[in-house]
Formats: sequence, C-alpha cells, structure tokens
Amino acid sequence: MAGHYRGKRPVSGPPHIAGTLAKVELDLERDGTFRLLNLSVSASGRWHRDGDRIVLEFLRVLDRPASNVRSPLITIKGKTLDFVDSEGDDPTPVSLAAQ
Repeated sequence: MAGHYRGKRPVSGPPHIAGTLAKVELDLERDGTFRLLNLSVSASGRWHRDGDRIVLEFLRVLDRPASNVRSPLITIKGKTLDFVDSEGDDPTPVSLAAQ
C-alpha cells in the first residue's frame, strides 16, 4: 500500500485559493511513515494497515508536535483510497488515486 496518492475535493471560490484548498496529497512510505497535505495543512507521522483501512498516527502538524489528532477514515478501494476527514473542516469524501 505504500505509494503516493492524490485527489481533489470540490471547493468554490477564487481559483488561486480553491485550487490550493482542494488538494489532498498522501505519501505512504515503505518505512511506515507518512506525509499528508489536507486543506493546505501539512502533517506527518506513522501509518499502518488495519484490514481494508489505513490508520495514521500524527506526530507533527504544521511542523509542530501533534497530540490528540484523530486519523481520517481511509478505506482501501482497489488502487484508490477513500479519504474522509470527519473531524476536520471539510468531511466531504475524497477519492485519492495512486500516482
């Protein structure tokens, strides 16, 4: 499941703002670490697979130590990941495609 995944959520507004906020990028490294860009917020930490889900353990958000950050719901759907950040600012599901 390691790899680079990209998707875009529907966002309205000026193109230069909407384009940036729409991006969801998730890099799952083979060593069990991840990097996430969601709503222009960068985060990193460790990941593991649990059945048909990917679970993220956040260690840093905006390059600062993170605590009590819940993992988004990430479900494996073939070669794509369904990403739902129900605790975040936008719970709209986003399909992330392998790059």
